Amino acid sequence: MYFDNGDNRQAQVRAKPPVPGATGPCKDNLRAFVYPFGFKDGSQPGGTAVVLCSNWDGGAITSTQNVKGEIGDWRKSGDLRKYSQGIETVGQYLSYMIIHELMHVANLQQCKTSHPITSGYRELTSPKGPAALPDGNIGEVYGYEKIAGHAPGATGGSPPSVNNRQHNADSFAFLASGMHHSLNSFSKRKC
Repeated sequence: MYFDNGDNRQAQVRAKPPVPGATGPCKDNLRAFVYPFGFKDGSQPGGTAVVLCSNWDGGAITSTQNVKGEIGDWRKSGDLRKYSQGIETVGQYLSYMIIHELMHVANLQQCKTSHPITSGYRELTSPKGPAALPDGNIGEVYGYEKIAGHAPGATGGSPPSVNNRQHNADSFAFLASGMHHSLNSFSKRKC
């Protein structure tokens, strides 16, 4: 249990079991996480804090400092499908982690998308992107293979239900990254 009492906030943060001897809320096994908080005196509405871990080599901030090669290779070819990890590679970058964590904070009641086939709207019904998915007692699904039900470039498999994919933070992070990369050619842009 980690207690956040900063800035007049009050929160009890339940993290994964720590690595022996680890300190801080990331406990040497989390890349990033979110938690809700309230204010002690009730003068302000509560909110949700996003924590990007940096206290160990696998943390969201420090791990992205060591990424080499793939993005430069994509710029030369302009096609991320030519690389063994495909879109999975974006998970190494801080921007992807931020998108993922913000999906846990997002109010998905406001997320409506026009659907050309049905000419209607589809609305996500969860008030927040949950850590536990709605169809049964299963945890959040991480990575393209778990979301799609098959490895990049393959077909078939057994993906989670559409409902679970729509309520999964990683699904949105991959979707946002994929849309960005399909609209922005690596061969014509510079970082």
